[in-house]
Order: sequence, then C-alpha cells, then structure tokens
Amino acid sequence: DAVGGGATHSTTLSLTVVTPGHAVQVLIDTVIGMGLSRGVTSSLIAPLRNAADLITAGNLMASCPKLSEFIRMVDAYLANGQLTVAQANELKRQATLIKASIGCP
Repeated sequence: DAVGGGATHSTTLSLTVVTPGHAVQVLIDTVIGMGLSRGVTSSLIAPLRNAADLITAGNLMASCPKLSEFIRMVDAYLANGQLTVAQANELKRQATLIKASIGCP
C-alpha cells in the first residue's frame, strides 16, 4: 500500500511449468526440426523416446542414463561433422536442463 500518498505498482507474472516428460518431447521436436538425415534423427530420438517412456511410467531416475546416452551421441555426431556446434550446444543444453530438473547425478 501507498505510504504518504505515493503511487502503488502492481506486476503480473506469467509462469509456465514444464514437466520433464514435456521437456523431453520438446527436445524430440527440436531434433526433428533440425532437418538432419533420417538416420541421425532416428538414432538421436531413440534414447529420448526411451527416457520419455520411463518418465511417463514414473521412473524418473531410470531416464537419467538414457539422457546421458543422448548427450554422448550428440558429442559423437558433432565430432564426425553431422551436427554443427550450434546444434550440438542447443541439444546438450536442453538435455542437461532435463537431467537437472529430474535430479540426475
């Protein structure tokens, strides 16, 4: 409230909560949207689908190795030139955030 006749100010904050399962789907959509070869896309999506299934089943911690596998695959595709640095960084950023939200070691 205002003190001494001063003005008051209110702010509205919008917050979107993203579940780990939704975040994995966003990551899958990111991979698909990169226009990579079918083989690269399929192999990157496979561990993410496994992780999503585990998360959906309520087994969050079991999804951690699948997310780590995805990150290792991204590094391998970067090393052999099938991903750009920018693509690899974005994919790893999203996967790392998901792992952090789950509490992966």
